Amino acid sequence: MTHTDLTAHIQDRLRGPDETSPRILLAQALLKGEHMDWIVQKATELGVYGIVPLITHRGVVRPQATRISGQVSRWQRIALEAAQQSEQWHIPDIEPPCGSRQFFMEKVAPLKLMLVERAEGESFRTLPLDSDPQDTIVVAIGPEGGWSTDELTVAGEQGFRSTTLGPGILRSETASLAALTMLQSRLGKLG
Repeated sequence: MTHTDLTAHIQDRLRGPDETSPRILLAQALLKGEHMDWIVQKATELGVYGIVPLITHRGVVRPQATRISGQVSRWQRIALEAAQQSEQWHIPDIEPPCGSRQFFMEKVAPLKLMLVERAEGESFRTLPLDSDPQDTIVVAIGPEGGWSTDELTVAGEQGFRSTTLGPGILRSETASLAALTMLQSRLGKLG
């Protein structure tokens, strides 16, 4: 078996487009089966900047410590492939799963939104949005069973605004896609 040398030279560098709207960080309650994989793929295609899987009170998924790094690597590969397929300049960073309470208490951003069902909240359709491209909008989507009272309280104390997509009840993954699509449309990245 022979080895052949290969020499390459970079002839040109392309710079991505300037950011014209805030970045979106999706904090998604962990979902079972392939639903989380699907969320990572579709959220990437919709241009999110990062994804934080949340361990919530009412969520049925509890990650096993021995499998977390492998799962995060898998989601990062899914994000890479989705970014390539949809010609995104940015590949979202997938963080390790985090407890919802810890996330709410530690996340700093100018606009923090928490999607709630069966409760009063500001509409995603009319919510005032800051258009500073250096800012981040955090969108927290809960599990199928909804947020616990403790999660709602802690999030509210930390500046998360209760928001709604309307009177209908959506599955968690559908709510994520609907919220991201509405936000990106309002920020001028879709439609």
